[in-house]
Amino acid sequence: MRLSVDEVMNILFLHDPMNIHSPRTDEYEPEAKALAPELRGDDTEDDVLDKLYSVLDVFFNTASDEDGNTVRLRDMVGDKEKYRHIANNLHMMMKIMQKASKSNANLN
Repeated sequence: MRLSVDEVMNILFLHDPMNIHSPRTDEYEPEAKALAPELRGDDTEDDVLDKLYSVLDVFFNTASDEDGNTVRLRDMVGDKEKYRHIANNLHMMMKIMQKASKSNANLN
């Protein structure tokens, strides 16, 4: 069972991994749009952490120069382990939805 972009965005907004402190609930929409399709029902928590970290790295540690080349910025993302609690929440939500989906299938 996959998480929707809105579900991922809500978890990112709740945790605010980059300390944006914005009242806008869609502040993490681009990152959620990149992450949601990558998450799979059989992902481990470590898989989710790797995918989350990769997305944050791309969005917050890189930019394009005037020639369209990707350049590294200063490391705003930091250590991967500091995002483990977010990966855990995403992983738990995936498992809950997977279990609910199976339960609903058994009712039919």
